[in-house]
Parts: sequence; C-alpha cells; structure tokens
Amino acid sequence: MMAGPAALICDLCVDEAQVAEVGDCSFCSKSAPVFSSAEAQICRSCLDFSAAVISGAASPR
Repeated sequence: MMAGPAALICDLCVDEAQVAEVGDCSFCSKSAPVFSSAEAQICRSCLDFSAAVISGAASPR
C-alpha cells in the first residue's frame, strides 16, 4: 500500500488505473487528469511514483 495525505492505493489499483477526467489528486492535490475510485483520485505522476516505489520495495536487496 502506498499512502498519500488523503488516500491509500494498492499495487493492484496502480496496475489497473486508467487516467481519464480532470480532478484534484488525493495524493499531491494538483488539478490534473486523474483515475477516480469511490473514495479517492490519483494523477498519472502519482501513479508512476507509486508504481516505482512498489516495484522497488518488491525487489530483493
């Protein structure tokens, strides 16, 4: 799970998210095209960052 200031997103949602309508990102608060769920919205930049962190966390050191 990745935590933003107002929302959480799991690795499955990061993989499945499709950016569409413009809205306010629940992670960075920018107004941008976002993926919307019932409780939160996330922009492409935050999706990409979350994916990088999740893939890095899954990699052995």
